[in-house]
Amino acid sequence: MAECWLSDLASIWENVELIDDDAEKVIGLSVVDAAAAEESPRALTLLTGLAAVGGPHVAPRARTEARRLASALSDKAPTWLGALGRARFVGSWRTQEPFGDGDMVVLVLEHDGDPPHAVGVLIDHNLGSMAKDVLVADDAVMLRSTWESAAPGVTTRDMSAQEAADVLAHGLAVEDMYLDSPATDDLRSFRPLLRTYLKALPRPRPIERPTLDERDRDRLAEEFAASDEARGLAHAVVDDIAWRIIDFGCDYSDGDPLRWSPVVVEMFMTDWLPRKALLEVPVKAAPDAIEAWVRFSGRRRGLAQELIEEAAAAVGLWTSEYVEAMRDSARFRPAKAIVGAALAEGIELSDQAAVKAWISDFNAKPEAERRKTLP
Repeated sequence: MAECWLSDLASIWENVELIDDDAEKVIGLSVVDAAAAEESPRALTLLTGLAAVGGPHVAPRARTEARRLASALSDKAPTWLGALGRARFVGSWRTQEPFGDGDMVVLVLEHDGDPPHAVGVLIDHNLGSMAKDVLVADDAVMLRSTWESAAPGVTTRDMSAQEAADVLAHGLAVEDMYLDSPATDDLRSFRPLLRTYLKALPRPRPIERPTLDERDRDRLAEEFAASDEARGLAHAVVDDIAWRIIDFGCDYSDGDPLRWSPVVVEMFMTDWLPRKALLEVPVKAAPDAIEAWVRFSGRRRGLAQELIEEAAAAVGLWTSEYVEAMRDSARFRPAKAIVGAALAEGIELSDQAAVKAWISDFNAKPEAERRKTLP
């Protein structure tokens, strides 16, 4: 598919960082200038494609040069040249899996003279609903049929053009914020073309991240403390761990503190807690409370019992790594490391004067000594 190749080309300068210069200007405009100088049918094809998928600097110049060459080479241009970047939106649908870790958002598009094709974008809700991967299928009908028949537990539903535009634009924006993106190479190569396809959809609207205010968080913590799942747990453990779970779900995951899966369990136990949390209870007391929350939240969401058991079992699978990570100061974020050091020296965090004096003393230490505290 010519559009895929052109998108891959345009992604080269998108995915390159130059010191004190713009890669699109240095690399992309050089490609445009070279094609314009060649004045051949293949150069016209390249320029026409870059006019569709190129960035803010490349696309305008490529469009100008393509128009110039078109008048002289129109009889030698490929018959499909006018279809580049002009796919029409036919419909869209998305997959939904029970745990809600991610959806595949699928656009069905068509070019003149060709059957509809499908472009699916994986939206990872554990990473802020980021666009993470992409697939292309020549047969849009077969793709949906395959999902519905060959993916256990996964359902599909139609979505409006507006919803598709909102979700995809948000996913691409989140992916673009990462300095070291966890997206696949395929997604990064396809990103320019996805932006072009978005032009066939309504203008995207911002997606509001769901969250709970302090009162609702209190209410949810109290409901957990009174639940059958929390019975037998020490009050101090329930109080400490429940609040951390709720804050993680609301502020660092997808905004839903009740959405727990084996993947979310792993992220919370082996990454988020070690980086951010100074527990007020023994480290080994947390897993039982986490498992209780996983069961409580699964029941609240109405998950099938086998799915609740699968997510709860993940707590035991990651307990050893969690305990080790909580003791590894190299994993601590600076804020956790500094607060931990202050507490270790007997500083009461409620004593603002003592905290201020400790921080002043810490900042006055030689850098080599400060780095012994910071990871």
